[in-house]
Amino acid sequence: AKIWLYGCRDYWQGSDKAWNMFDFLVTSVSLVDATAFMLLASSGQDGSSFGPLRILRMVRALRVLRLLRMPVMKHLMLLLDGLNEGLRTLFWAGVLLSLLFYVIAVTLTQITSANEIGEAAQLFSTLPR
Repeated sequence: AKIWLYGCRDYWQGSDKAWNMFDFLVTSVSLVDATAFMLLASSGQDGSSFGPLRILRMVRALRVLRLLRMPVMKHLMLLLDGLNEGLRTLFWAGVLLSLLFYVIAVTLTQITSANEIGEAAQLFSTLPR
């Protein structure tokens, strides 16, 4: 219907050509799925057990991605971009904090173990080896 409405040239070469190709693919997959299901049902087989058709049915769920084009979703996309950048910054802050804790732990282990080596040898020198 969209090809008839916009004309073949505008549909395939217009500003929304990527979304139109996506629509055409999803519609084609739906038609193949419906045709194969009817053929399998008429031959007495269960169409739900046919693996590739399940995958084709799941592709139809991708039509929801078209909602991201709407102007109302601009704010949602900005929010998701901000969340992505914030999580990236938080990740690197966590890496830096972990590195700092590691350096402090190694330093404190070296400082405390240097004083206790002589004392530990004296306390545990009677144990058999």
